[in-house]
Amino acid sequence: MKAKPITITLARLKEVLRYDPLTGEWIWLQGRFAGKCAGSVKEGRRLIMVDWERHRAARLAWFYMTGEQPPPIVDHRDLDTLNDRWINLRAANKSTNGANATMRVRNKSGRKGVTWDKAREKWRAKIVYQYRCIELGRFDTIEAAAAAYECKAKELFGEFARV
Repeated sequence: MKAKPITITLARLKEVLRYDPLTGEWIWLQGRFAGKCAGSVKEGRRLIMVDWERHRAARLAWFYMTGEQPPPIVDHRDLDTLNDRWINLRAANKSTNGANATMRVRNKSGRKGVTWDKAREKWRAKIVYQYRCIELGRFDTIEAAAAAYECKAKELFGEFARV
């Protein structure tokens, strides 16, 4: 689901829903579900239907708390896309959101950004930044390659770096 602007007003949102920033829960204020938790989970995200329009709960939380349109990506610091507590949400772009991702399932080294170079029999470290692959070098030990990745990730992505 591509992020689209929130079209309801903040007043309307607060009329029908209450958001608890400490727990991340949404409660219906009106209708037959008044007092019940709002939303359903689809593809690992909580979605809430308001006035026949479906919204991601994290984006609604941003709108509810700031009164501003949410950024294209609202990132979950702890990677739990169902944890919509306000302290867990932050503005991101595609690059920083990718930096906050876990290791790929197919990763065989057990270290993010590190692969085995069979031809040279060395550990290879690389990182993707602004759609470009940056080679960090080849190393004799997996620890050295992982340290190179970690250092560069912190330099490029700051608080978004996940190592």
